[in-house]
Amino acid sequence: MAATGYSGALIVPDGRLVDYVHMGYGSTHAHYRVYRIARGRVLEALSMGAEQFRVWRERKFQAFRQTAQYREAVAAARKQSGSMSAEEIDGFLRGFYAEEYLGR
Repeated sequence: MAATGYSGALIVPDGRLVDYVHMGYGSTHAHYRVYRIARGRVLEALSMGAEQFRVWRERKFQAFRQTAQYREAVAAARKQSGSMSAEEIDGFLRGFYAEEYLGR
């Protein structure tokens, strides 16, 4: 059965574990495969080392930071949690919206 409704990024760490982080997906691996998918179709298949993956992921987030969606999310986070710093909001949005911006 095809996953025709799925759009986003599938990130497959397929290299040795380099740095373990307990809880979440913060661990680092030596190699990654990334599949960008739109409505069940693979648009792009990438294979990269840990540093290339880090740079790719950061570039994607920086592009997301330039969008109206990011600005709206920052405004909503400020409204909901007045005690979070701009850095904390940015870090939260980096993780919360990762599926969104990595799939672009």
